[in-house]
Amino acid sequence: MKDPLSMSRVIHMHVKDQVGGRGVEKFPPLGEGEVNLARVFEIVRRSRFVGPFCLEIEFATAYLRKRDEERKSGFEFIKNQLN
Repeated sequence: MKDPLSMSRVIHMHVKDQVGGRGVEKFPPLGEGEVNLARVFEIVRRSRFVGPFCLEIEFATAYLRKRDEERKSGFEFIKNQLN
């Protein structure tokens, strides 16, 4: 599969996983959903993307410890994908 030609125009990436398809608000930790993030990051690596990533975590503030664990897990996931 060819990489998208648009990668040369990307300056920022918003990274989030999802389960259930369009309209379903279920966002698990990175790598645990249905989005083929391995393929996404393969394209990112090959395109030599140097912009920032924004990692979105979907938790209410009542779950601060869980949110922090998800943030750390997501950061490690991205680092591992880019190595």
